Formats: sequence, structure tokens, C-alpha cells
Amino acid sequence: MKNIFTMLAVLLFSSHAYASKYKVRCDKAQKRCEILTKRMVVGDRVGIFNDSGYLLAIGKVNKLSGRKRVIEITKKFALIRRGDKAELLSDSEAAQPKKYFKVYRLAAAEGFALSLELLSIGAGSGLSGFSFGGMREWQWKPGIYFLGRGGFSSASGDASYQDEDLKNTSISLQSISGLAGFSFWLGQGRALSFRSELSGGFVQASLKTGDGSDPKKTTVGRLSPGLGLHLLATGEVV
Repeated sequence: MKNIFTMLAVLLFSSHAYASKYKVRCDKAQKRCEILTKRMVVGDRVGIFNDSGYLLAIGKVNKLSGRKRVIEITKKFALIRRGDKAELLSDSEAAQPKKYFKVYRLAAAEGFALSLELLSIGAGSGLSGFSFGGMREWQWKPGIYFLGRGGFSSASGDASYQDEDLKNTSISLQSISGLAGFSFWLGQGRALSFRSELSGGFVQASLKTGDGSDPKKTTVGRLSPGLGLHLLATGEVV
């Protein structure tokens, strides 16, 4: 009897370990996937997980062909990639996945963000102010987004310039900007992902002094007013 229980425990352990190795192959639309195993039958509920343990999708076996099991995806949370694996789920796990698993949420096809920042510019005796901006993204393909950015900045401070004598004056800087480009995701749906952005556009800046003197002659003269190009390239791990 003891040997029978030992054999059952080994079989159960082996079944779970083997189930975690069902590699998934899906069609382009990710509505149907296939795995190779004889341990599932029509009607079985299946979960697809990434290598970080996040649940990406839930499906149901609806066709058998030799060792091949065809899974109809009934609920998808994120992109399914090569190397992701399928496991057999109980009815309760399939009905309430958030209760039992870490569920990964697919990034939205569109997104909008606002930002408000404090500015400190090391020119003259120092300029301080704020910057307000907004960004909008539209998904083009999985992991690739079009984006647009707009912003307004304002800063003020004191500067000096040489006339007949050394004089001081107040100075204010204002600018608006507009950018367009792309953002890219690598490893989207993994525990660690990399996001990069490449965009370009314009900046229109104005620089004024309190006494009407030429801003270019002051100690902030290296801040050139007018229209200019603005390029932005960033990368971050999220």
C-alpha cells in the first residue's frame, strides 16, 4: 500500500512538471493555439503563462489529432509569444483567474499622459519655473506606438549685462514645443520590459528682459530665442 501511494505521488508530481512544459504555437490572430500532449481531452481548460509566471490567456481544448491538442482562446490578457507554456486549469481557476494567478494586463491600444515639472536653468544668476506637457500614444503594431508630445515652459530670474556700467535686469523665458515619433516595447508582458522612444519636432522660445535690453548681451545670451529643432531619444526599463 505504501508503494502505491508513493507511485501516485510521483505520478502527480511528474504530471505537474510535465504540464509546465507544454510549449504553445499560436496563429497570427492568437485565437487558436496548439500544443503536443496526450494528457488533455476535449473540454479541458488551459492557461497560457510566460516564463515569469504571469497568466497571458485562457483557452479550451476543442480538437484532438494524435498528440496535437487545438486550444481555442476564450480570454486573452496579453500577447502570447514563442516560448510561453500551457498548463491544465481547474474549472474554478479558469472562472476566477485573478484569485489564483498573477494576471498580466495587455497595454492599452491608446494612452494619454500629462506631466508638470519644476525647472531650474543654470544661466545668469539662475532661472526657475515650470514645464507642463502632454503625450498621446496610438498603437500601430504590437509593441510599436505612434506618439505625439506637446509642452509649454516658463522660467524667470535675474541677469546682468555690460552697458556703460554693469547693470542688472530681470529676464523671462517662455517656450512651446511639439514632437511626433514612435515608442517601442521589448519584452512586453514580461517581468522586466524595455521601452524606448524616438521623436522629433520644433521648439519656439522667447526671451525678454525687464528693461528692454537685448537678451543676447546678458549673461543668459547662450539661451537663444526663436524657432529650433528638438530631437528626443530615451530608453527605460519598466
